[in-house]
Amino acid sequence: MVTDESTFNREGMFNSHNFHVWSEENPHATRTRAAQERFSVNVWAGSAGDHLVGPYLLSKRLTGANYLIFLQQVLPQLLDDAHVSAAMHSSKWFQHDGAPAHYSIDVRLHLTATYGQQWIGRGGPVQ
Repeated sequence: MVTDESTFNREGMFNSHNFHVWSEENPHATRTRAAQERFSVNVWAGSAGDHLVGPYLLSKRLTGANYLIFLQQVLPQLLDDAHVSAAMHSSKWFQHDGAPAHYSIDVRLHLTATYGQQWIGRGGPVQ
């Protein structure tokens, strides 16, 4: 299973190459740069075989402690909801990137207890 999380916010990403105003005279063009009310959403998703797992909204600031709670309490339900078979459960590998929350000792111990040597990530059996 390959997983990742991404943060989305109101301001999004700005590409200056897509923001050109052509005019014979000065158009006095402006672009809004910041909204008064800011927000962000941290979304996790994964894929296992041909199954999409998630998406799931994580807490705004991902820490080792709340990522461990996600792995222990939320991920099993997401796998069931995605109809990931028992055979796939026993043969799957778990992969995540090297985000600081992923490197927590408690997270690594849980992944080793759950997946044995079949997980990929910073500090894991396969890096």
